[in-house]
Amino acid sequence: MTLQELQYVVEVAKTGSISQAASKLFVSPQAISKAVKNLEDQLKEDLFIRTPKGVVLSSFGQDFMADAVTVLNSANKLETDYSKDKRSEKKSTTLRLALESLTSFCYPVFLLSSEFVKRKPGYEIKTTSMLINDSTPITSGNYDAMFVSKRPGIPDENECDIYTVYSFPTIAVAHKDNPLCGRSNLTWVSFKNEPIFVRSSEIYFAQRIISKCLDNNFFPNLPFRGGSIFDPINFVLNNDGIAFVPKFIYDHFSRIPEVNKDLKILDFDPQIYAEYVLAVRKKTRKEIVNEYITFIAQNSHLINPLICKKENLSEDPEV
Repeated sequence: MTLQELQYVVEVAKTGSISQAASKLFVSPQAISKAVKNLEDQLKEDLFIRTPKGVVLSSFGQDFMADAVTVLNSANKLETDYSKDKRSEKKSTTLRLALESLTSFCYPVFLLSSEFVKRKPGYEIKTTSMLINDSTPITSGNYDAMFVSKRPGIPDENECDIYTVYSFPTIAVAHKDNPLCGRSNLTWVSFKNEPIFVRSSEIYFAQRIISKCLDNNFFPNLPFRGGSIFDPINFVLNNDGIAFVPKFIYDHFSRIPEVNKDLKILDFDPQIYAEYVLAVRKKTRKEIVNEYITFIAQNSHLINPLICKKENLSEDPEV
């Protein structure tokens, strides 16, 4: 009894015809007939009842066929799981990571990824910066993961597993000479006559600030810029108004004396957070994902003191 013979008789059972089974399997009807006869001789039972319209399974054949299908399915699974391509995927220690190029935290994540590779022999992180508007980097199969600012619909939870890596409180920053710096009990409406800066890259973050403005019956002059991490701070240092930024931006520049002397955090809590997530292709090995996210969370002090929030870290190293 061979797997090929099992395949032949299962196809005969499906089609009810030796000739049709031969056609589907691209073999001669004689080969199919021989396989059926060999099995029946070995089992000493008839698998099929011959009729003028074809063949149907005997009572014994029905019982046998259920087990035969199980055996074939198991064999197909083994072949798939242990094919060359599949073995390479299982043994892969490379994480292909797409970074949202206009996200404030893109460059720090790149630096941390480089440090991860130095400290974790055997692992490799390949980073590529790009504009990310949907889950295409994941669904295309070109990337294993992407790091993005979270907003509605991006990333698609049906296509990938989502890990909340960082959650940063938003703060309002102004130049120390701005009149608002001398006031207490600031509210949203306090900024009515001030131009406000929000990064275009953190779209949902920006939308929530705009919504707060609208809720308070005013729409200030809202400049939007993407580009470098310096944009919001340059805006403030030029005394152009108020910038709403994730706190890690301020933490970074407050360590630069010539910049820090002109910066001021307004005594105001916007209660808005900028969230950054790692979206991972569902077929990517969890082992490398867990190692990578844990490393970032534990070593983020290499860039800045950060508020980190880890979620959904699976202990399962397999797909």
